[in-house]
Amino acid sequence: MQRRLSQNKMLYAVKMHRQELMEILQNIVGDLKNSPKGKLKIVKKRSSVQFYHRQSASDKNGTYLNKKKLLLTKGLAQKGYNLAVEKVLRKQIAVLDDLIENYSGSELAEIYENSVPQLKELITPIILPLKDFVDQWQTVEYQGLPFDDVENEYYTEKGERVRSKSEIIIANALNRAGVPYRYEFPVR
Repeated sequence: MQRRLSQNKMLYAVKMHRQELMEILQNIVGDLKNSPKGKLKIVKKRSSVQFYHRQSASDKNGTYLNKKKLLLTKGLAQKGYNLAVEKVLRKQIAVLDDLIENYSGSELAEIYENSVPQLKELITPIILPLKDFVDQWQTVEYQGLPFDDVENEYYTEKGERVRSKSEIIIANALNRAGVPYRYEFPVR
């Protein structure tokens, strides 16, 4: 049986991942609003590291942060990290937005679908058009579960036997909507 690309699953996963990134971004933006003003400057001196608080762009050296100002140091460090994360998140979200907007999983199938009938006879497509895939799927033989003799007999509009009244309703609704289905078709 020919393959069908599951573009709907892929796009759904992309959209869900985008939503996760958006939630993280909202949290980061919220945290940044509560961050201390300025930036952290790190100076390495021999085997130690010193931290300075730069409160403006013109303040090249900053104010030395001793151990008593550990909370401010941590806040500035977290702010720097959050700014870097925000930048990457915005970039990744933009890439996903572009993918969602421009991806067409049907292009591969359309190559075959748009071919002239004479050419189609010579080609084995890597992806069957949906109609051909459904037609092929509906011809696959399978053995459903046997019915017990004591069960009531229920039949759909198509004349197939089902096990309950609710299955009649479902099968008839699918049939009327033109949705192909196979009663008790094995799922693998």
